Amino acid sequence: LSTPSDPTAALVEADVLGIFGKYGVRLAAYWAQPVDDSGNLTPAAEAFRMYRNYDDAGSTFGTVSVGAATSLPGVAVYAARDDAASVVRIAIINKTQDALTPTLDILSFDAAPTATRWRWTAAAGGTLAAASDVAVTNGKATLDLPAQSMTLVVIPRQ
Repeated sequence: LSTPSDPTAALVEADVLGIFGKYGVRLAAYWAQPVDDSGNLTPAAEAFRMYRNYDDAGSTFGTVSVGAATSLPGVAVYAARDDAASVVRIAIINKTQDALTPTLDILSFDAAPTATRWRWTAAAGGTLAAASDVAVTNGKATLDLPAQSMTLVVIPRQ
């Protein structure tokens, strides 16, 4: 089992929170100290941040769960949109020891040509942070998923 300070706790917590959203759980609580002795968020608290305040400006994952699936072993994917259906956010959790480069297929949504991305990796052991933008062409985007990482892709409607 992982502890809140174990880097893999972020991946476990992100997966659990994604499952909660997918199945309509309305409340999740974090019962451990969310910061370490230096005042930094623990890895598990970073997972909550990915869904509840990824940009430190109050942006959240979304209010309406939408279908998302993957055939990649060791990878979980969850998606949600805002009430106006103007933005889709996709959380991708790579629980494997390998970096992956999957293609994201965005169906039933008129995606803008550029999506923003936020990332946390166990190797960096740090903070969820903005990563490079992703090009979206004809509803497809190629992603790089570092080993043991959480990636949030924010796709506005065109």
